[in-house]
Amino acid sequence: MAMQIRPDCYEINHQDAKREYHVASFVAQAINTDIDQVRLAIEQVDGSDVHVISPEGKIVFTLEGSHQAEIGRNIDKLKNHPGLLSLAPVYHQFISEDSAPEKLAPEKLDSVNLDTENEGSTNIAPETLDQNKEAL
Repeated sequence: MAMQIRPDCYEINHQDAKREYHVASFVAQAINTDIDQVRLAIEQVDGSDVHVISPEGKIVFTLEGSHQAEIGRNIDKLKNHPGLLSLAPVYHQFISEDSAPEKLAPEKLDSVNLDTENEGSTNIAPETLDQNKEAL
């Protein structure tokens, strides 16, 4: 028996919601013959960005949204794709209007951890991401 998701489980109370920015990363393993179809399905989701695809079908991508529920709804659109063998979350970070620095130069965004509320946050430099792409 398949698990049923309540329709209201991703509802957002907009009166209580703070302005937030969420980003979550995922690793998907696609069937080799379905890599292009899975990539297209990911790219059709609002706020998605495919970062790297290995010849073996490993796909690293991010989803962005204004609320955690938006990320949840979007991943639900992908998780039952017939070309997927697995889909795993890797990282989730958010910035709320209350915790964001008032002025932050755009060139600093690559090297500054903006999540001041979560002690376990990790900041990864862009050059590290490039090295990880090569390891795939």
